[in-house]
Amino acid sequence: MRFHDGAVRIQRLTKIDPASSEHLALDLLLVTPETQASWDSRVAVEWEGGALKVLSPQGLIALKSLRNSGKDQDDIDYLSGLMDED
Repeated sequence: MRFHDGAVRIQRLTKIDPASSEHLALDLLLVTPETQASWDSRVAVEWEGGALKVLSPQGLIALKSLRNSGKDQDDIDYLSGLMDED
């Protein structure tokens, strides 16, 4: 999938559990020149005994600003509030 004139590229993978028929969708964000700064802003967080790299709040805000839907704006407001707490 491509969004914002190709600035955002996503590859969606789906796994179906044969026993329950439940679907697990995983969206992989492909790094483009427009999303590189967000990717470079990743931070390590501890999760279940290991380190997991995730986008920083600033990086996620930058990505959500590309689409800037009503839901994205709500998320941006929430993330901005988290950053203000620090």
